Amino acid sequence: MRPGLDSTRCIAAACGIVLLCCTGVMSLMPEDPDGLYRMCRNSIDNDDPRCYNGGYLRAQNNTYQDNCAVCICPVGWGGIDCSVCTTVDICPAKKLPDGTQQQPASCSSETMMPTTYEIAHGKTFSCMCGGLAGDASTEWACKQQPLTYWVFSMLPQNDSNTSVTANSPHTLTHHSLGIQSSSGSEPISDSLGRFLAAASAAAAQDTKVDFHVVERGGTMSIDLNPHDFQYAYAGVWEGNFTGCTFSTGACTRPMQGDDCFVATCEGAGVVCPPPYVEKCPGWTPTSCGKIHEDQPGNYWMHRCNPLAIPKNDTATILSCKPQAVNGTFQCYFGQEGAFLASLGMQCQTGSCIYNSTHPEPPGPPPPPAPPPLPPHEHHDVAAEVITLISIGLVVSLGMILGGFLIYQDSRLSQERYRAWSEGETTATTVTASLLGPDASSTDVVMDSLPDTVALDWRNISCSIYKAGGQRLQVLTGVSGITSAAHTPDSDTQGSKKGCLFAILGPSGAGKTTLLDILAGRRRGIGVTGQLTLNGHPVDGRVTRNTVGYAQQEPELPGTSTVWEYLRFHARLRMPEEQKRNNGAESRVWGVISQLGLNKVAHSLIGDAFTRGLSGGERRRVAIAAELLTSPACLLLDEPTTGLDSSNASRVVDILSGLASAGVTVIITIHQPRPDILRLMNRTLLLSGNGQVVYSGPLDSAVPYFKEVGFVADELRSNIADYMLDLVIRSADADVAVMVERFAGSDIAAKDDAEVQELCHSPWPLSPPRPHPPYLLQLRVLSTRLMRKLYRHPFLILVNFIATLVTAVALGLIFRNAGVDTGGIQNRLGCLFFMLLYLSMMSLSSLPIWRAEKLLFIRERDAGAYGTPAYYTAVLLFDIVPMRVVPPLFFAMFSYWMIGLHTQCTSCIFAFIGVLVSANIAATTMSQAIGAAVASVRVANLLGSLAIMMFLLFGGFLLNRDQVPWYCTWIADLSYFNYAYEALAVNEFHHAPVDFIFTSPLNDSVLPPLRVSGDGVLKEFGFVPGRGLMDAAMVWLLVACFGMLTYFFLETAGRTGQQSLWGISMAWVKSMKKSRRVSNGSEPESPLAGVNQELAEPSNGHVNQTFSPYVGSSPPPTHPTLHKMPSHSKPSNGLITAAGADDDSRDVPVSVEGFLQVTPQIVSWQGISCTVPQGRSGQQRRILHSISGVAAVTGEDGQLMPCLFAVLGPSGAGKTTFMDILSGRKRDPGVSGSVSVNGQPLTAMTMQRLCGYVLQDDVLPGTSTVEEYLRFQADLRLPSSEHGAARQAHVQQLIHQLGLQKVATSLIGDEFTRGLSGGERRRVAIAAELLTSPACLLLDEPTTGLDSSNAARVVDILSGLASAGVTVIITIHQPRPDVFNLMQRVLILSGDGHMVYSGPKDMAAQHFATAGYFAPGRDISVADHMLDVVIRSEGAEVSELVDLYTDSQVAAADRALMHDLATSSDSVSNSGSLQLRYQASYWRQLAVLSRRLGKAMWVDPMLLAMNWVAALLMALGLGIVYWHATRDTGGIQNRFGSLFFILIYMSVMSLSSLPLWMEDRLLFIRERASGVYGTPAYFTATVLFDLIPMRVLPPCFFAAATYWMIGFRPGMWHLLIFSLLLVLSNMVGASMNMAIGAAAPSTAVANLLGSLAVLLSILFGGFLLSSKQMPNVVSWMAQLSFVRYGFEALVYNEYHGATGFFFTPYAQKRIPGAKLPSVEVDGDTILGTFGFETENIRNNVAVLVVLLCTYLTITLLLLIFKRH
Repeated sequence: MRPGLDSTRCIAAACGIVLLCCTGVMSLMPEDPDGLYRMCRNSIDNDDPRCYNGGYLRAQNNTYQDNCAVCICPVGWGGIDCSVCTTVDICPAKKLPDGTQQQPASCSSETMMPTTYEIAHGKTFSCMCGGLAGDASTEWACKQQPLTYWVFSMLPQNDSNTSVTANSPHTLTHHSLGIQSSSGSEPISDSLGRFLAAASAAAAQDTKVDFHVVERGGTMSIDLNPHDFQYAYAGVWEGNFTGCTFSTGACTRPMQGDDCFVATCEGAGVVCPPPYVEKCPGWTPTSCGKIHEDQPGNYWMHRCNPLAIPKNDTATILSCKPQAVNGTFQCYFGQEGAFLASLGMQCQTGSCIYNSTHPEPPGPPPPPAPPPLPPHEHHDVAAEVITLISIGLVVSLGMILGGFLIYQDSRLSQERYRAWSEGETTATTVTASLLGPDASSTDVVMDSLPDTVALDWRNISCSIYKAGGQRLQVLTGVSGITSAAHTPDSDTQGSKKGCLFAILGPSGAGKTTLLDILAGRRRGIGVTGQLTLNGHPVDGRVTRNTVGYAQQEPELPGTSTVWEYLRFHARLRMPEEQKRNNGAESRVWGVISQLGLNKVAHSLIGDAFTRGLSGGERRRVAIAAELLTSPACLLLDEPTTGLDSSNASRVVDILSGLASAGVTVIITIHQPRPDILRLMNRTLLLSGNGQVVYSGPLDSAVPYFKEVGFVADELRSNIADYMLDLVIRSADADVAVMVERFAGSDIAAKDDAEVQELCHSPWPLSPPRPHPPYLLQLRVLSTRLMRKLYRHPFLILVNFIATLVTAVALGLIFRNAGVDTGGIQNRLGCLFFMLLYLSMMSLSSLPIWRAEKLLFIRERDAGAYGTPAYYTAVLLFDIVPMRVVPPLFFAMFSYWMIGLHTQCTSCIFAFIGVLVSANIAATTMSQAIGAAVASVRVANLLGSLAIMMFLLFGGFLLNRDQVPWYCTWIADLSYFNYAYEALAVNEFHHAPVDFIFTSPLNDSVLPPLRVSGDGVLKEFGFVPGRGLMDAAMVWLLVACFGMLTYFFLETAGRTGQQSLWGISMAWVKSMKKSRRVSNGSEPESPLAGVNQELAEPSNGHVNQTFSPYVGSSPPPTHPTLHKMPSHSKPSNGLITAAGADDDSRDVPVSVEGFLQVTPQIVSWQGISCTVPQGRSGQQRRILHSISGVAAVTGEDGQLMPCLFAVLGPSGAGKTTFMDILSGRKRDPGVSGSVSVNGQPLTAMTMQRLCGYVLQDDVLPGTSTVEEYLRFQADLRLPSSEHGAARQAHVQQLIHQLGLQKVATSLIGDEFTRGLSGGERRRVAIAAELLTSPACLLLDEPTTGLDSSNAARVVDILSGLASAGVTVIITIHQPRPDVFNLMQRVLILSGDGHMVYSGPKDMAAQHFATAGYFAPGRDISVADHMLDVVIRSEGAEVSELVDLYTDSQVAAADRALMHDLATSSDSVSNSGSLQLRYQASYWRQLAVLSRRLGKAMWVDPMLLAMNWVAALLMALGLGIVYWHATRDTGGIQNRFGSLFFILIYMSVMSLSSLPLWMEDRLLFIRERASGVYGTPAYFTATVLFDLIPMRVLPPCFFAAATYWMIGFRPGMWHLLIFSLLLVLSNMVGASMNMAIGAAAPSTAVANLLGSLAVLLSILFGGFLLSSKQMPNVVSWMAQLSFVRYGFEALVYNEYHGATGFFFTPYAQKRIPGAKLPSVEVDGDTILGTFGFETENIRNNVAVLVVLLCTYLTITLLLLIFKRH
């Protein structure tokens, strides 16, 4: 016996010899047993492996590790442990329990399929590593663990603790349970009996079996170095695989066919190394520790390679070809979720089969279906095609059905409308006369008379915070009552009359704020006072549910018709009893008829995307919606603004009828005409600082003001105009006296007594308006939202057409994505791009959502519906169809074209589900942002930043395993993260194909690896099988975003609740320079610049100083007011002109010293204009042969310029006429001629000759008045005038127009509070007067102004006309004293014909000849003429046109124009045309640059936000990618960080889209006025966008991110990095500039810009492998600026660099340094990912070419796109 063998081993060896002898097999003994033991001590001591049937361990005394793992077998036996028979001749006879012997029947070495005998008794597969020819993955894996062998022992189920080979009757205890193997053996009969009993029981139950698997590998010979190789064990791992079934089925890839033996196991329990193996010091799964700390060298031991070790509790599969080659079967062993798809094995099998005398256990049942590995449904292509076609059909049918329902609803609405319009209504009517008791009347249909409601308010005060944080008092102690007007009606017992209450005051007096408080729309912080209803104290919530409120700027659904909108409100807001028997339709028809909306009843209301109603028609629709509910109290803010005088009178007449019926009506009003004013019962006059100057009956106003000495006894003007003039033109001290005087007046005391009496004996309160049921709200809202879906062109364009095109293009681009590295990159890239596209498209809806939010706030506050029903309808009928249908396009087109997860129908539905959930998540996030932020620019920025952060942590740009722990919370909140992982898992988990990780390296360490889909997921940090959890997380985020949106919607519009955000923004805006007073010495008044008109009059018909008191001296400090003497007459111009004789006029505006004008007589003849009518191509004529002359005959008989007024109803073509005269409209449909001094001029010449002030004042909000006028002077005054002369010129003009106190105030815009409407109008006029124009045209200069400021503006214009300037204006609702200033008038009919054109003084006589006699004092001549034109039928209007054509007035005009054309003698001071000066290009550039720089300094919000966002993003990116490693994950992160920087720059460049949109109107108007040219404007704008916005932000990334991530060191590389970022950013911005210049609107520009940026990102080289790019779309990549920038950046990072490593995916239990890797240089990395190594110069050159190209296109668009 050799030393070292203990007695136990001797006994075991002896028993083994005896056993072999008993079986009749001679054992082969080694020649040197002691040497064998020295070499294989660990294997022999642990009896692993045990050699059967006379075999012994193979061992060679050399350094090659091929020892101690495989047995040398006798002839006829094979396998690793000699347990496999090769022929039946070698099989021994089996001794039965009765002592007899049983001869073998066969040897099962020809088939892997177990026989019935083997199912009961076991079967062994003995395998070694090896795959098919060309299987590089198996070859690589076998080299990682050389000389590897496996033994698969099939056992009856639940008997895996006893591992018995078929031809060896000994037992081996299960190692994987941690129990050491016993080297002893049982008696043969006991062992065999126990095994047979267990096998019979298992076979009787089912055919499931277990496999006990042991992997062994050759070891080093221990005796070579006993110390270093003391841990050389043959065992690598062992485990049990349970619940195994077997059948014939599809072969595991890469084998082909469906005839393989397939064994699938449900569970696995694997231990590596086996429990009996002693681990080496410093053991890790891939290495051992050092033998000596100070010397190289490690202990030797088999590795537990994570790429090849099966995982526990995971399904496995063994698949083998049915035919053996040289006795060996080709098999592949795989496991669900393993990195390698499968591992090749070459196996032998063979069991000795004996004919049993006992009943055989039942044979295996028919082969079951292949077990689920991978557990997905396999279908053919036809099933997928059918699925996709079905989805398409369902979507199409749904859309067609929805469209049909909308069509049916619209058709039924039109039929009902026609039925009601043709029938007669039987409802109760309240009639109010419009033109007088004898004229035709209008009826207000009332289904029931409302209960009278008296709304009173006492001591209402309101304060707000200004932008700088200062508190501004808007209202102070305002009181008013309506109950005093509710006197009992003598005709009806107990009934009370209503009240029509008018609130007057200058702009900025707080009229709208007061209405908001009365309506309950403004409450909370800053609001104090008491409201009472019928004597009951109430708060805003009660009045909100009681009163109707029509706001000044109506928000209406643009995709609804008038009838649909009003029917919508009728169904929701009318009581149920009134809606019975078609009562709702009857009510709608009645209101439409009374408000004159019949012709537009079925016209779309219109919005920014759809042409619709005019402003006046929209105002009437908003009023109609409130009239539908028969409100007991109705509030209207400026109901007549924007309406012509006739329609204004119609509206107020209806309101008066309501008041007569018992309704309390409270309105604010500008410029009320006399007949309108007399309908008022009570009036409230507010001062400019929100205090009460008068509140009481209108009839008592004149006596009151006479009593206190503020009005003459003989007041002939409109009392409303007088009161406004009084308040506006008086000094602050005088107004304070008025306020104090009224507070102590008898009228105020009487009102107090009335309120007290009503509070002691209150009237009963009417019940609040009923709220419609939730389901009714939901149904009506859903109908409207579906209608919007089919009518809103922008929504359809964004969500359907664009997505369809993108889906098809994406399918073509990624068509037939492969399974190699490029194919994997393309699959992941296209999934990432789909999510990015849907996210970006959700941002494009922010402007639409903001408009929807405003509409929702108005209708919710009106009580039409509540937030729950609205948001539910939005979720069901807006989000669902708009966010579900677009992702279906990706499934119907992109999915199969790309070749995503095939043969899996359920994967298509999962794909759709994830895209839909991600799209809804992005939309709800955008909705939450849009609901929380008022500014679209800020919302766009916040939404873009949120998407940037979410996609950064989405798993594509940043390896998920390398997300820093301090940033995981962002990834946890990223819907992009979960959706992208869910899509990746759906694509790769259980994929029906294997994927190949290829490398361009000719290196054996990293050959092409065939990996499973789960291996791909693990390589990129995804978790296989977590798709459902990810989808659930996306829906959880949807719920969170939805709740946030609901919260913001619920709290939206609560204007009284000042949030921290608002206060914070106020302090941010306080950075702006405080406004200064004109002299610079006095502190600014707290009320300065708050939309209030100044006290100084112009130097025209109004004196320079004005006192409200009659007489020459103001009252003392504490005045005792005296009555005005009856003989006194005022002398304050327009303020008292109405009280004087009609022909009294004061001295006109003095223009001496600053206005040098050569009079020019303007005439026009035969002006006609036609425009296309819709898409039908038909032409509609707007103007019909308009002729006239703007001149009057002077005292010397010479023709002189005059003030010429153009009047007409809305839509008469007044603005079109002005555009033609000014030379701005040059369409082919324009005909006729315009002459100056009788000489016909071209439109270009007229444009340079005339000054033109358009209706909407477009001024730079960030400039002060003085700066703006100085800007105009620098560019429009001749260069001969030096700077001091220009400044003096500007100051004189400011003084003459009464703009001294606002000279240093900001003009203001939507974000900056600035000038009032009248001040803005005077500034616009001043800009045109700088050039001393011979002709000045103004479109609606008085619209939106109160009557006093309107009179001031016209007074200035009259003075200009007297100074020799031809002034032509269009005007609405001129008050009598204003109309008296006109010298000639043109009256147009509604269809653009001339009804009258001639001297103003002859107009009344001309109409009298037609039978329309002059009205009384209550109606001015202008209002009378407009009423005649508007209210006459078509035939009557034609008669008026013919009457004028044949009149003497027309003949005189024709003669005058003939004289002008033939002779110039009649023209005073006639001379050459006075064309305006134009500055040089360089001067224009300098002046424009100065203004843009000042604007950026005054309003730095956008610049600061971009800088702060870029800095934070740079720091955040550096933290996320902190010190990127140089392995595969680090390489991916470097690529990802560079690409993300470009994505960020690209998305931020979208801020250049509105660059031309925001100032487009200002640019067009200033260019048309000849202020500057397009090249100078373009250059200045580009410089001030590119330098601060596109050059500086990339420097933040260079200064911070570059070093934090650890990009390539060296200042040269840093400089190149910075220059490339700047250049790429500039190209992206210039591209968006070109798109913004070409697009017709901001919304369309957002869409086109987003698509262009997305395409540039797609072809940027990171999402789409350049090697896989199809030729059909490769040309598109040539236009991607991201591609060139990205290629140059990675070239700068990797070219010539070294020290990088390619590694497989990281394992948590393996240190990164222990992973198998190969060192590569930077050029190899570039080649791996398809980047050329010599193209950086070309890329830079292309970027420069693209920059120049885009800028050139932008310039050309600005030059040739005139509108």
